Amino acid sequence: MELEIQGIEVEREKRMDLWYKNRKMKKHYFADMFYKGLVIELKSVSKLVSEHRAQLMNYMRISKTLRGVLLNFGEPQLHIERYLYNPTSDDFILLNKDNLNKHVK
Repeated sequence: MELEIQGIEVEREKRMDLWYKNRKMKKHYFADMFYKGLVIELKSVSKLVSEHRAQLMNYMRISKTLRGVLLNFGEPQLHIERYLYNPTSDDFILLNKDNLNKHVK
């Protein structure tokens, strides 16, 4: 609701279909939010674990989205992880203060 109040239009529970060799599979996933080419996954856990990151990365891969954010509200302070996806190499880069300028212009 706060995003709407601020005039930020996000897609909530964005459906992502799976394809295999140009055939749509019965399985699909839902990303928490999608905003202007950014997958946003929300968590409320005491600590993020590899499965949470893998979920975001799979959503980025399935949707062919190059940017993703993982937000965790369950820690004492909001924890944010930002990722870039390179579909050519199928690599993900965790952005931090040391590599931000190298990857984002």
